[in-house]
Amino acid sequence: MYEAMIERGQPLPPEARTPEPGTDRDIEEWFFRAFHDLSTCRDYSFGVGPIPWIAIDRYSERAGLDDVNHDCFVYLMREMDSAYLRWEAAEEKRRNPPKT
Repeated sequence: MYEAMIERGQPLPPEARTPEPGTDRDIEEWFFRAFHDLSTCRDYSFGVGPIPWIAIDRYSERAGLDDVNHDCFVYLMREMDSAYLRWEAAEEKRRNPPKT
């Protein structure tokens, strides 16, 4: 979405920037936005699939995260994804209860 701005050398709007340590930026909001963005990379061919690792890695790279923050980001996205997939599976069972 912001690729054209980056290519033209334009500054990104505040909501598109990676949070900097020590700022009053709401980092939780940034993580939820990242998770939402990454959720668009899911495969739905056999139900709801996990976010591909390559998508998480690429997002981290584009955000400019260093190695330590990258590892934390991958861990957090995987944890959020696992929780989402558990919720989605429970919702699927609720929507389609087993026939007896």
